[in-house]
Amino acid sequence: MNNNKAERIVFLDYMRIFAFVSVLIGHKFFPLLTELSENPVNHITIRTVANMLIPLCWGGGAGVIVFFLTSGYIITHVLRTEAPVEFLVKRVFRIYPLYIFAVILQIVLEKLVMGIHLPDLTTFVTRILLIGDFFGTPNFLGGVEWTLRIEVLFYVLMAAFKALGMIERPAWLPVAFAAVSAALALLPPFPFQEGLSLGYLSIYGPLLFIGSCIYLGQHKLSSRFVCIAVSTGILISSLIMYAKYQTFWKESNFAALAVVLFVTAFLARRYMKETPAVTLLSGMTYAVYLFHKWLWDYASAALTATGVNILPMQLQILIFVLIFCYVVHKTVEQAGINLGRKLIKRFVARPRQIEKAVA
Repeated sequence: MNNNKAERIVFLDYMRIFAFVSVLIGHKFFPLLTELSENPVNHITIRTVANMLIPLCWGGGAGVIVFFLTSGYIITHVLRTEAPVEFLVKRVFRIYPLYIFAVILQIVLEKLVMGIHLPDLTTFVTRILLIGDFFGTPNFLGGVEWTLRIEVLFYVLMAAFKALGMIERPAWLPVAFAAVSAALALLPPFPFQEGLSLGYLSIYGPLLFIGSCIYLGQHKLSSRFVCIAVSTGILISSLIMYAKYQTFWKESNFAALAVVLFVTAFLARRYMKETPAVTLLSGMTYAVYLFHKWLWDYASAALTATGVNILPMQLQILIFVLIFCYVVHKTVEQAGINLGRKLIKRFVARPRQIEKAVA
């Protein structure tokens, strides 16, 4: 891969695909993976491979971390050429249209199929704006939206760094990452509710900085030694917080394995080829992540009611969900992205061009 900013960074497509496959297996096929690893009837090779995959799929944890590393890398890349306002507008229209569609669709299906009352206005608004943790709003979409809250906060922080000129003078950017990470580690965990949500921003937020450090080190924008030192410190800090706040994760190596996998893919990036299938699956990642966990049960009920039994039920549901995700990716998601581009062209890029012409 050369340094041309317009060039597609193909290894990130492979990382996105791994991320959603890991999450999908962890949420919907983990019992099958466990059975393959434990059943003595299976050949030892099958059991061995299944055992190797378990840490990479358990709860989808490794997939989530690879998703964050990917985001940290690409956001640093795009901010080298985008102004803060342009960057934030693009991110808003990349994240929110499909997310809002998913939230509204689940609310409608819950009402029509299960008779669940519509949420009150406060719950609906805080959920739509992805600020539910500040108001104690219950999780939605099967609980996957917590990662988006971390993403949005990361976008705001990186846009602030851009506005301060730190992206153009990035030598000290890893030090800023270290300072933010240290603050999150020393402050009380956020969110502070006991249970699965306890401290997820404190634990996972700094992991995005590792992806950014890899980018900075690759392009010699910061000291590689500093980038490696900061990344190592962030990973160790996260492992300590796992053991402190989320003790059920502390017996798994998924966090370290996810970082090793990402670094390995980065080092082997020149051998990863762009294909239409890889590009399509990478593009569907966000839709699959938003819909797979909660839409699965509705798809199962619908297929069972219609008596469709052409393939094993789990495979039928998977096909249904993937087709649905393909459709919303090509329609709702792409429409949101295109709208963001039009707004940038009209309200951001054009005034900037006029300003340059006058100057």
